Amino acid sequence: MSSGWDELTDDERQLWTVSAKQVRTRRRNGKTYPLTGQLLYLKLNKARAKIGLPPLRTPSPRPEFKPNPVGQFRITNAGGHPALKLSVPILPAGHTMIFGSPPCKAGQSYCRNFTFLGLLSAPDGGETDFTELYLRTHGERYGMPRPGWRIFIYTKQQIDGWEGESVQTSALVPPPQRAAAQPKAPSSPAGGTLKTPRKQR
Repeated sequence: MSSGWDELTDDERQLWTVSAKQVRTRRRNGKTYPLTGQLLYLKLNKARAKIGLPPLRTPSPRPEFKPNPVGQFRITNAGGHPALKLSVPILPAGHTMIFGSPPCKAGQSYCRNFTFLGLLSAPDGGETDFTELYLRTHGERYGMPRPGWRIFIYTKQQIDGWEGESVQTSALVPPPQRAAAQPKAPSSPAGGTLKTPRKQR
């Protein structure tokens, strides 16, 4: 990614430098400083590379992010097969990235250990199932999430390399839920199934 900066023209680098003056970063001492053109180039293009997009040669305009529409995170466990689901009442603009933690203890209230899982898919009935994304990232090492463990996730919107605020939430893996038993047909005293009598003509 760094070599791409050297491959730009002087005019293109100047565009990044001018755009970077409007972007500030926060340091540990609480003060903010403007980015350099090269740092802005790396910031946007690294974010794009994470989701498989080609690099920008000139900076994209900074978008106005609306509040993250991703809602409740819940985990179901029908028949011992946990499913991770997110409420998505409105499809977000751009791309929404999902980051997930490995399984944590139930009493843990915060997490800093996250791995990029993938992009949020289009919701089905106002909800998105991202179980396969989670298992593809953490399943080989930790296996299927076990009941009583907590999973943290956070989501972040991205538009043309610019990233919005992240929203973190968590959910507990519930115990397995059995399917409701289907009622059986009444049987005759002899053990046979009762048949409905035909109507007489």
